[in-house]
Amino acid sequence: MPEIDHFLFAGSDLTLLSDIVRNHGLRAVTGGRHLDHGTHNALIGLESGCYLELIAPDPAGDPEGPRRKVIQGLATPQLLGWCLRVRGADAFARRAEELGLSAKVVAGERSTATGKLLRWQAIGVTGHGFGGVLPSFLDWLDTPHPTAELAAQARLIALTLEHPDPQGLHDLLAALAGSPGVLPIKGVSCTKAQTPGLRARFATPGGEFELRGGGAT
Repeated sequence: MPEIDHFLFAGSDLTLLSDIVRNHGLRAVTGGRHLDHGTHNALIGLESGCYLELIAPDPAGDPEGPRRKVIQGLATPQLLGWCLRVRGADAFARRAEELGLSAKVVAGERSTATGKLLRWQAIGVTGHGFGGVLPSFLDWLDTPHPTAELAAQARLIALTLEHPDPQGLHDLLAALAGSPGVLPIKGVSCTKAQTPGLRARFATPGGEFELRGGGAT
């Protein structure tokens, strides 16, 4: 079954994002640079083997990077998206195609602050109409997961997916997870809303806080 891999909290400046989460008692650890996207990041370990990724344009990065352009279009820092971890990118892509969607496997990599190279395969799923409320999908291949070097500082309480068609969203996500009709991802629910959006609530030693966003396409 897919598991939550990470959440993307995005904004124009990585220091600003770090300051926001520090107000909730969380200290971000320097991650690395995404040379193909023109961004850089910092990470916060969460319980259950997932993490919160703070991501912003890299001042020294490619100004034409696709994700950089998306982030630069944000008016304020927000929850940009979430990601499910899968095993076997090609098999997952075939499952998506069997559901009538389009799927493309794209290789990615970044160097960590300590010089380690992380490699993965991202599966882009399109043709569903749910935009960025639907998660992205990632296979870490033989690379150690980033949480192997992160202490868990917080816990996900709940992730709420908001959409005008919550049942359709629920059913598609369940089918992609290989469990038609039942959403097997702990803490995730779909609710009806006029505007698509994401709400993730976390528990920390100092209390609870919530991140919101529209989800990027």
